[in-house]
Amino acid sequence: MDIDQRALDLAKHLLDIESKSKIRKNKRRPSDIDKFIKSTQWLSKRILSNYAASKKAQTRLSRDKNSYKASSHNADGVTYDILILGVVNWLEIDGFIYTDKDAFFKKEEGRGEQTRIKPYSKFIEWFKEDLQTLHKKIIAFEDTNPIIYQQVTKKKNSKGKPFKVKKVIPYEDTHQTIEMRRNINIINDCLKRHWSDLELTDVKWEELQTSLLSDKKYDYSPILLHKQTIKRIFNDKDFTKGGRFYGGWWQNIPSPYRALITIDGSRTNEFDFGRLHPTMMYADANATC
Repeated sequence: MDIDQRALDLAKHLLDIESKSKIRKNKRRPSDIDKFIKSTQWLSKRILSNYAASKKAQTRLSRDKNSYKASSHNADGVTYDILILGVVNWLEIDGFIYTDKDAFFKKEEGRGEQTRIKPYSKFIEWFKEDLQTLHKKIIAFEDTNPIIYQQVTKKKNSKGKPFKVKKVIPYEDTHQTIEMRRNINIINDCLKRHWSDLELTDVKWEELQTSLLSDKKYDYSPILLHKQTIKRIFNDKDFTKGGRFYGGWWQNIPSPYRALITIDGSRTNEFDFGRLHPTMMYADANATC
């Protein structure tokens, strides 16, 4: 069954409930209805992808308005007022989802957590999706601008312990960023033509996902196989610092599992070079240590 179509039907169902409730004084404009549908489709895929990874997994959801400012790094049509105050609100009221963990931010410690939601069986039954094949149907649905300028500010909490504040900064395109985006899109187009996976039994897969959900090192997050593409994150406005590749699901797995990565069903080989960059520098300088 088509996920977008079922999410569209769900959006219409929620809008009908909203209309009958008479809570809103004014009718939504056609443009807002379009955004409501897009937000429902986007959120539904996020919830389903986490549930398919592990039934124990939660879906993180930012309730910070600043997270939804219009930019090339945010999903098209997904806004705070419509997603949080509209879609999420009515999904909770009508018994489709629930808040499993509330958001918090401790300024003195410089840390916080987003709201975490989980679906009721009503939500899962609405879509009637084959969870084994779900991720292949929603490959790269979260992709936005793959060239990111992220400003990192170092601060200290009330106890003097340092922490980092990361913020994505909008930027004007240059010939450099356009070329980098073109190159990474070529790579991502190739990645999307193939399917990378892990060669694990269902039991071993669930064991791995459960362990990741309880491990701070892996951000308490499961492997999401739909994340088959990559992006580059730079740390300065001139795009000369950073630029490492992020985003692929294979970057968030314990090292013993790397040997089990497959591409289109075939096992892969990992070549690990110790001290690669220093070795390259010495070779470039025709020097020895």
